[in-house]
Amino acid sequence: MKKARIIIVCLLSVIFFQSCKKDDPDPLITSVTPSVLTLNGNVGEVKTFYFNASSKDGLNRLVISYQEDGGLSKIIVDSLLHGVKNATYRMEYLIPDKQKDYTHLLMFRIIDNEGRDKTEARKLLVKAKAPLLTESSGAIIYSKASGNADAYDLVAMAAKFSGLSPDSLRDIQTFSLNDTSSVLSKSIISPAGGQFVLFNGFDYVNATAVSLQEAYRAGQKVDKISNLEQGQIILTRLGRESDSFYAAIKITDVIDLPGAKDDKIMFNVKR
Repeated sequence: MKKARIIIVCLLSVIFFQSCKKDDPDPLITSVTPSVLTLNGNVGEVKTFYFNASSKDGLNRLVISYQEDGGLSKIIVDSLLHGVKNATYRMEYLIPDKQKDYTHLLMFRIIDNEGRDKTEARKLLVKAKAPLLTESSGAIIYSKASGNADAYDLVAMAAKFSGLSPDSLRDIQTFSLNDTSSVLSKSIISPAGGQFVLFNGFDYVNATAVSLQEAYRAGQKVDKISNLEQGQIILTRLGRESDSFYAAIKITDVIDLPGAKDDKIMFNVKR
């Protein structure tokens, strides 16, 4: 009977011990803000993260690392915490610049004084910065009366003579009702069928394919631009088979001298 009582007491002790073990809180607690596991970001953007950790036995070490598209991980922060029981680490993370979209994994690792080890991770889906359009400079179209090339092919970036080239290759051309006039008309048309948007507020310096297309689509399209002046910016979509070719034209000079020989419109092009 005495032996039975001992067995019962032992069983009760085991049950009580297991119950207490289940009720014990996690000795190493971590969290990251933002709490969402996957975030969107852009190159050059700064993302702020807060990493919180606590341990009743004291915190020993914090390691923050990153990994790009499954490559090798690289350590950003490696710091000893000297046994503090609670810690919050604020990190302002500048997303690295890349020429294409990529995935970025940030890992927050904490180790306490008992060797417990936890890692929290956040995935960044990074959108690359659109490349700037390439500029071609020094383009010129003359007046028809000058005897020089009075049209321009914006695909080949080549001057054309209106009397010798097909309409489809003359994306812009000086316009005049009188081909023998010694006065420069300061107007352009597109025999190739393109249209123009006069948009002096367009950010020509930082132009991208997307910003150019959006600005053109939002603007008022016309078949002719008149009264051209230095500094004006003209957007166009070429009137060829493909409707996906856009160009930004910056007028650099308009020269109208006595006679017609040197009358010309000078411009740069981004496309």
